[in-house]
Amino acid sequence: MPRSQATAEVRPAPVRRSGSAWSRAATVAVVAAVAAVVWVNRHELPDAGRALLAARRDWLVVGTVALVAWWAAWLLLHLACRRLTGAGGYAEAARLAPVTVGSVAVNLLVKSGNLAGLALFAADARRRGAAAGRVTGAYVLAAVFADVAMTVVVAGTAVLWADGRLTRGERGPGGVLRRARPPGRRARVP
Repeated sequence: MPRSQATAEVRPAPVRRSGSAWSRAATVAVVAAVAAVVWVNRHELPDAGRALLAARRDWLVVGTVALVAWWAAWLLLHLACRRLTGAGGYAEAARLAPVTVGSVAVNLLVKSGNLAGLALFAADARRRGAAAGRVTGAYVLAAVFADVAMTVVVAGTAVLWADGRLTRGERGPGGVLRRARPPGRRARVP
Protein backbone atom coordinates (compact mmCIF):
# COMPACT_ATOMS: atom_id res chain seq x y z
CA MET A 1 0.00 0.00 0.00
CA PRO A 2 1.42 3.43 -0.91
CA ARG A 3 2.45 5.62 1.99
CA SER A 4 0.00 8.43 1.01
CA GLN A 5 -2.93 6.04 1.40
CA ALA A 6 -1.68 4.64 4.70
CA THR A 7 -1.46 8.06 6.36
CA ALA A 8 -4.66 9.47 4.93
CA GLU A 9 -7.30 10.04 7.57
CA VAL A 10 -10.63 8.50 6.73
CA ARG A 11 -13.67 10.22 8.19
CA PRO A 12 -17.23 9.23 7.49
CA ALA A 13 -19.39 11.91 5.94
CA PRO A 14 -21.87 13.44 8.37
CA VAL A 15 -25.30 11.92 8.16
CA ARG A 16 -27.91 14.47 7.22
CA ARG A 17 -31.16 13.78 8.98
CA SER A 18 -34.43 15.43 8.12
CA GLY A 19 -35.14 16.16 11.80
CA SER A 20 -36.98 14.36 14.51
CA ALA A 21 -40.65 14.59 15.28
CA TRP A 22 -39.78 16.66 18.34
CA SER A 23 -37.86 19.24 16.33
CA ARG A 24 -40.70 19.53 13.82
CA ALA A 25 -43.20 19.90 16.66
CA ALA A 26 -41.02 22.57 18.29
CA THR A 27 -40.78 24.45 14.99
CA VAL A 28 -44.56 24.36 14.57
CA ALA A 29 -44.99 25.55 18.17
CA VAL A 30 -42.62 28.50 17.68
CA VAL A 31 -44.30 29.52 14.41
CA ALA A 32 -47.72 29.23 16.07
CA ALA A 33 -46.56 31.33 19.04
CA VAL A 34 -45.23 34.08 16.75
CA ALA A 35 -48.45 34.00 14.72
CA ALA A 36 -50.50 34.22 17.94
CA VAL A 37 -48.52 37.24 19.17
CA VAL A 38 -48.99 38.98 15.81
CA TRP A 39 -52.71 38.13 15.78
CA VAL A 40 -53.29 39.38 19.35
CA ASN A 41 -51.48 42.64 18.58
CA ARG A 42 -52.84 43.09 15.05
CA HIS A 43 -54.56 46.36 16.02
CA GLU A 44 -51.09 47.89 16.57
CA LEU A 45 -49.72 46.89 13.16
CA PRO A 46 -51.15 49.89 11.23
CA ASP A 47 -49.69 52.32 13.79
CA ALA A 48 -46.34 50.54 13.65
CA GLY A 49 -46.37 50.69 9.85
CA ARG A 50 -47.22 54.41 9.86
CA ALA A 51 -44.47 55.10 12.42
CA LEU A 52 -41.98 53.21 10.30
CA LEU A 53 -43.00 55.13 7.17
CA ALA A 54 -42.85 58.46 9.02
CA ALA A 55 -39.46 57.75 10.60
CA ARG A 56 -36.38 59.53 9.38
CA ARG A 57 -34.71 57.35 6.79
CA ASP A 58 -31.21 58.32 7.90
CA TRP A 59 -31.87 57.06 11.43
CA LEU A 60 -33.38 53.84 10.10
CA VAL A 61 -30.22 53.30 8.04
CA VAL A 62 -28.02 54.07 11.06
CA GLY A 63 -30.00 51.62 13.18
CA THR A 64 -29.83 48.92 10.52
CA VAL A 65 -26.09 49.39 10.04
CA ALA A 66 -25.55 49.27 13.82
CA LEU A 67 -27.60 46.07 14.09
CA VAL A 68 -25.70 44.37 11.27
CA ALA A 69 -22.37 45.51 12.76
CA TRP A 70 -23.43 44.07 16.14
CA TRP A 71 -24.29 40.74 14.54
CA ALA A 72 -21.01 40.77 12.59
CA ALA A 73 -19.04 41.43 15.78
CA TRP A 74 -20.68 38.43 17.46
CA LEU A 75 -20.02 36.29 14.39
CA LEU A 76 -16.34 37.27 14.30
CA LEU A 77 -16.01 36.64 18.03
CA HIS A 78 -17.49 33.15 17.68
CA LEU A 79 -15.34 32.37 14.65
CA ALA A 80 -12.17 33.50 16.44
CA CYS A 81 -13.03 31.43 19.51
CA ARG A 82 -13.80 28.40 17.35
CA ARG A 83 -10.40 28.79 15.74
CA LEU A 84 -8.74 29.00 19.17
CA THR A 85 -10.38 25.77 20.33
CA GLY A 86 -9.91 23.94 17.04
CA ALA A 87 -13.66 23.70 16.38
CA GLY A 88 -13.50 25.55 13.08
CA GLY A 89 -12.44 28.90 11.79
CA TYR A 90 -13.15 31.86 9.60
CA ALA A 91 -13.93 29.74 6.53
CA GLU A 92 -17.27 28.72 8.02
CA ALA A 93 -18.55 32.30 8.40
CA ALA A 94 -21.41 32.00 5.92
CA ARG A 95 -22.66 28.75 7.42
CA LEU A 96 -22.34 29.98 11.01
CA ALA A 97 -24.00 33.40 10.46
CA PRO A 98 -27.61 32.22 10.95
CA VAL A 99 -26.61 30.20 14.02
CA THR A 100 -24.93 33.27 15.53
CA VAL A 101 -27.89 35.58 14.80
CA GLY A 102 -30.25 32.98 16.29
CA SER A 103 -28.01 32.72 19.33
CA VAL A 104 -28.07 36.49 19.83
CA ALA A 105 -31.89 36.44 19.58
CA VAL A 106 -32.22 33.59 22.08
CA ASN A 107 -29.83 35.32 24.48
CA LEU A 108 -31.94 38.48 24.30
CA LEU A 109 -35.12 36.54 25.08
CA VAL A 110 -33.76 34.38 27.90
CA LYS A 111 -31.78 35.83 30.78
CA SER A 112 -29.00 33.26 30.99
CA GLY A 113 -25.72 35.13 30.99
CA ASN A 114 -25.37 34.58 27.22
CA LEU A 115 -25.51 30.79 27.61
CA ALA A 116 -28.96 30.17 26.11
CA GLY A 117 -27.51 30.40 22.62
CA LEU A 118 -25.25 27.46 23.40
CA ALA A 119 -28.12 25.13 22.52
CA LEU A 120 -28.10 26.41 18.92
CA PHE A 121 -24.37 25.90 18.57
CA ALA A 122 -24.57 22.43 20.15
CA ALA A 123 -27.38 21.44 17.77
CA ASP A 124 -25.34 22.73 14.84
CA ALA A 125 -22.35 20.67 16.02
CA ARG A 126 -24.50 17.53 16.25
CA ARG A 127 -25.89 18.10 12.74
CA ARG A 128 -22.39 18.45 11.30
CA GLY A 129 -20.84 15.68 13.39
CA ALA A 130 -18.36 18.14 14.95
CA ALA A 131 -16.64 17.72 18.29
CA ALA A 132 -19.20 18.93 20.82
CA GLY A 133 -16.58 19.70 23.46
CA ARG A 134 -14.64 22.02 21.20
CA VAL A 135 -17.78 23.79 19.99
CA THR A 136 -19.06 24.21 23.57
CA GLY A 137 -15.65 25.43 24.71
CA ALA A 138 -15.55 27.98 21.90
CA TYR A 139 -19.02 29.26 22.79
CA VAL A 140 -18.21 29.62 26.49
CA LEU A 141 -14.93 31.35 25.60
CA ALA A 142 -16.83 33.84 23.41
CA ALA A 143 -19.32 34.53 26.23
CA VAL A 144 -16.48 35.15 28.69
CA PHE A 145 -14.62 37.40 26.23
CA ALA A 146 -17.78 39.46 25.69
CA ASP A 147 -18.26 39.93 29.45
CA VAL A 148 -14.60 40.81 29.99
CA ALA A 149 -14.69 43.31 27.12
CA MET A 150 -17.77 45.01 28.57
CA THR A 151 -16.14 45.17 32.01
CA VAL A 152 -13.00 46.74 30.52
CA VAL A 153 -15.05 49.34 28.62
CA VAL A 154 -17.12 50.28 31.69
CA ALA A 155 -14.08 50.40 33.98
CA GLY A 156 -12.07 52.41 31.46
CA THR A 157 -14.92 54.87 31.01
CA ALA A 158 -15.28 55.24 34.79
CA VAL A 159 -11.56 55.96 35.16
CA LEU A 160 -11.61 58.53 32.37
CA TRP A 161 -14.75 60.12 33.81
CA ALA A 162 -13.24 60.36 37.30
CA ASP A 163 -10.06 61.86 35.86
CA GLY A 164 -12.06 64.48 33.94
CA ARG A 165 -10.80 63.40 30.52
CA LEU A 166 -14.19 62.81 28.93
CA THR A 167 -15.68 65.47 26.70
CA ARG A 168 -19.26 66.65 27.08
CA GLY A 169 -20.37 64.46 24.15
CA GLU A 170 -18.74 61.42 25.72
CA ARG A 171 -20.35 62.08 29.12
CA GLY A 172 -23.85 62.26 27.61
CA PRO A 173 -24.46 58.53 27.11
CA GLY A 174 -22.95 57.76 30.51
CA GLY A 175 -25.25 60.28 32.14
CA VAL A 176 -28.25 58.71 30.48
CA LEU A 177 -27.26 55.32 31.87
CA ARG A 178 -26.58 56.75 35.32
CA ARG A 179 -29.94 58.52 35.48
CA ALA A 180 -31.94 55.56 34.17
CA ARG A 181 -34.18 54.04 36.80
CA PRO A 182 -35.95 50.70 36.79
CA PRO A 183 -39.68 50.94 36.02
CA GLY A 184 -41.79 51.63 39.08
CA ARG A 185 -39.04 53.38 41.06
CA ARG A 186 -39.55 57.02 41.86
CA ALA A 187 -36.88 59.59 42.34
CA ARG A 188 -36.39 60.69 45.94
CA VAL A 189 -37.67 64.13 46.73
CA PRO A 190 -35.52 66.00 49.29
